[in-house]
Amino acid sequence: MSEEIVKAYLLQTDLVEVTEDLSNSKFDFVVMSKKDISKVIAVEVKASSYSGQRLLKHYIITRKSLLKCKFPAMIFYVNSLAQKGSFEVINKQLNDTLVELSPDKLKKEIKNLFMHY
Repeated sequence: MSEEIVKAYLLQTDLVEVTEDLSNSKFDFVVMSKKDISKVIAVEVKASSYSGQRLLKHYIITRKSLLKCKFPAMIFYVNSLAQKGSFEVINKQLNDTLVELSPDKLKKEIKNLFMHY
């Protein structure tokens, strides 16, 4: 259910296409820019009732493993019961910054990633 929530948010940005990642089981799926399919973001989704720094600490192994990606990654932390969540962008370093999941904030972060790709 958490993955479906994230996919809906991603598609709502109208910037990306979602594709299942069949070649690499590390990711739940990947998204590609609609304008340039060479621009790819790995997506990992975690269902969690944790928040803030506790999330970052709990998923540290997953977060560190995404540092090895050839392209940027986003981890979404979704509380399905509360119907809210947050996400972080991992692009060559961990930054310990969580962003509240909203269509506008997600669109801004994706645009920023593709601009600096």
